[in-house]
Amino acid sequence: MYVFDNFDPEIFLDYHWQKSPAVFRRTFKKFVDPLDEHELAGLAQDPRIDSRVVSLEKTTWQVEHGPIADFEKACKGNWSLLVQSVDQHID
Repeated sequence: MYVFDNFDPEIFLDYHWQKSPAVFRRTFKKFVDPLDEHELAGLAQDPRIDSRVVSLEKTTWQVEHGPIADFEKACKGNWSLLVQSVDQHID
């Protein structure tokens, strides 16, 4: 179980909930990521799972929809790997 740190639920509900996007940095003490980049890449290779790589090479945005067979080809420039519904595939 994760314990909140530097987070006030009342402020969140009053100013952010269903009103504006927000980023909460250092909200969990001792957070351990439940999966690593290799597991995420493995999910992106599965044809049953919706995934994509969004990249910016020089001034051109590109998207490659999964399954991602060749990460070196898809991940050029600045890029992000997006995988949908990870919680339904990893315990």
